[in-house]
Parts: sequence; structure tokens; C-alpha cells
Amino acid sequence: MAQIIWAPKALYILEEPLKRITKETPQLAKRLAQHIFPTHIIPIINQIDLLGSNPFLGNYIAEDNIYGYRQVIQSNFRIIYRTDGIRVFIVAIHCVARISKSENLE
Repeated sequence: MAQIIWAPKALYILEEPLKRITKETPQLAKRLAQHIFPTHIIPIINQIDLLGSNPFLGNYIAEDNIYGYRQVIQSNFRIIYRTDGIRVFIVAIHCVARISKSENLE
């Protein structure tokens, strides 16, 4: 099983919006958490866990000319990662509509 390593940027993308909303409007944060966690966050985490046992599961991303980065799609999110087969480095998570520049991933 490959070790999952999260880049700080990838964790920030998941955590920061909810932290900001919690600080500004706690009641809205509670309602959003009840909706977002079961429908988005938990499936994303489950998909990342699957990469631990199948690190080459995802396709190479089109924006990367050297084929170092891969992606898996979960709901409306792209999980962008790289792997050496022993480790899976989660480098970004964002909406599928957004196009990444490979030099901005890490």
C-alpha cells in the first residue's frame, strides 16, 4: 500500500473555506458541513484512500507536458497527485471546471 502524503496547499483547499465560514457565520457553517461533508468531502477522502492501494489509478493530466501528474475525478472535484508507486503526493484538489498550470501545482 502506498503512503498518502498531503501537500499543505491541498489541505488548505479543503479546510480553509469551512474555517472562514465558521468564523464569520457559525450557523451557516453547521448547515454547510451537514451537506458538504457527506456529499463532497467524505467521497474525496475515500477516493484518496483508494489511491493508496491503486496509486496509478488516475490518468495523466492534459496540462502537464512531462506526464508527472495524474488526476482522479470525484463528484465535481479533481484530485491531482503524483506518485512513485510507493508514495502518493496529493498536490491539489479543485473544481473540475478549473484548468491548472502544471508549474503552479506544488
